[in-house]
Amino acid sequence: MQYLNDRPLTGRNACVCVCAALRVNGYPCKRAENVTADDFFYGGLASAADVYGGGNPMGSVLTAADVERLPGLNTLGISMSRIDYAPWGGTNPPHSHPCATEILFVADGTLQVGFVTTSGRHITRGV
Repeated sequence: MQYLNDRPLTGRNACVCVCAALRVNGYPCKRAENVTADDFFYGGLASAADVYGGGNPMGSVLTAADVERLPGLNTLGISMSRIDYAPWGGTNPPHSHPCATEILFVADGTLQVGFVTTSGRHITRGV
């Protein structure tokens, strides 16, 4: 079998997840004949979340578009999220992304963003 970046090259166009199945390094693939266009669409990022609901102390709500909501992402190593912030200063709690990347797009207002390097350096700016 051929490999690229430690992943097998299967010759498949997509590996749409069977998300209810047990997973080890990704979910098993749906049979190609069972893949539909809906496996590659998730409309949940289009609408703002209620940042005030449920006594939310952080003033922010994360809506994820991950493999469980968008099965066509399986084995691609990618996801996307929308974070809605309360205008009074909502916060996204500190978190980490081991072996992952995060890209921010601010559609309205300003946001103070930053990260800490592996050597402990804090890099921040307003966007």
